[in-house]
Amino acid sequence: MKKFLTMGIVGVGAAALVYGCEPGAGSCDGGNCDAKGGTGTGGTTAGTGGTTAGTGGTTAGTTAGTTGTADTWGAVELEDDSSNATLTGCDKGSAGSIRSPGADIDAVGIIDKANNATWASSCTAKGQTCTADQNDNADPSAATGAPNATGKEEDGGYMALGGGFMYCEFGGKSIERGQGQVLEIYEVGTQVEKYKIALCKSKDGNCQFQQGKAQGKSTVTVDLLQ
Repeated sequence: MKKFLTMGIVGVGAAALVYGCEPGAGSCDGGNCDAKGGTGTGGTTAGTGGTTAGTGGTTAGTTAGTTGTADTWGAVELEDDSSNATLTGCDKGSAGSIRSPGADIDAVGIIDKANNATWASSCTAKGQTCTADQNDNADPSAATGAPNATGKEEDGGYMALGGGFMYCEFGGKSIERGQGQVLEIYEVGTQVEKYKIALCKSKDGNCQFQQGKAQGKSTVTVDLLQ
């Protein structure tokens, strides 16, 4: 006697295994089939909207429940764009000039639907192609807190991405789908430069939903990242 397996989606990002019998082959109860024939009763482990058994042994529970744990992330990744002009020669100018290779990030924040802001509490940098001795603004902690850079390179107050990545967390505040959140990124400096945005489970990685290239000050709706 044939027994087959389908997937019933439960909530968001989870799946329940639902067994059923081939139509007319037997009766089912939680996936165990016998040879007596009858209607199926499988699918009782499916989410809301998926508890009704199919007739003739057709598998139930293919409709997912609409509720579940929302997708959440704990960090934002900013990746410098390799086409930024200041990465050439790592922004080496005349003797004594300030070097700020790549996009200059002043602040990263989560804005909720009530317009309350949570700014990055900690940031780390990785993979820079311009080393610290080629970057006068290489400290990622300069990108924490509310925007405070003047836009003048000599005043500092920002992190120059230097051809690499920066990961920022928000003191335990999560980035969540379905909550009306937006991300605000402040890129400053004498040139408007490009960067990419991704959501990560933590500043150690596991990133997804990368936004295409952004530049300058950007506002990104979390629900639209894909």
